[in-house]
Amino acid sequence: MSDLWEALSAVGTCAATVVAVAIATFDARRNRRKEGELRLEDADREKEKARTVIAEIDQDLTKAHVTNFGTSPVLNLEVLGAQITITRESGAQEHHYRPRCEQGQFGWQVVGPGQRVTAKIDLEQELVRITPGPEVYDVMIEVVFTDADGRIWKRLGDYQPERVTDVGRQVPQADTYRSRSRPH
Repeated sequence: MSDLWEALSAVGTCAATVVAVAIATFDARRNRRKEGELRLEDADREKEKARTVIAEIDQDLTKAHVTNFGTSPVLNLEVLGAQITITRESGAQEHHYRPRCEQGQFGWQVVGPGQRVTAKIDLEQELVRITPGPEVYDVMIEVVFTDADGRIWKRLGDYQPERVTDVGRQVPQADTYRSRSRPH
C-alpha cells in the first residue's frame, strides 16, 4: 500500500509542477503583452506631440509654411525639402527637392506654440523641369525638429512622424543639423 501512496504522491507532485509551470508561463505572456501595450501607448503619446507640427506648401509653390499647433515649443525646426510625386498614365514617380538657396531661411531654433514660420522655396521651377505635360502632382514638405522632451522627429507631409534615432543616417545634410545658430 505504501508503494501506491508513493506513486500517487509522485504523480501529484508532477501534476503540481506542471500546473505551476503553466501558471508561470501564462503570467509571463500576460506581462509581456501588457508591457508591449504600454510601450505602444507611450510611443503613441510621444508621436501625439510630433503630430502637431504641420508643414504645407502654398498655392503658388514658392513657400513652405510650418505651424506648431501644439502646446509646447519645438526646437531646431528645419525644412529639409519636398517630395514631389508625379502621376502619369505609366505610373507614379517621386522626385525629391532640397532647398539650395544659401540666403533663404530653412531653419529656426524655437517655434513656439501656435507659431507659424515660412521658408521660401521655389518648387514651381522644379515642377516645370520635371513635368512636361498635364500630369497630376502632389507636393509634401519634409521637416525635422526636436520636441520639448528632446526627441528628434522627421515628418513628410501629413504622414505619421518618424522618430530619428540616428541623425547621421536619417537626416540629409546631418552635419549642418543643429550645428549652426539660426535666427528666429
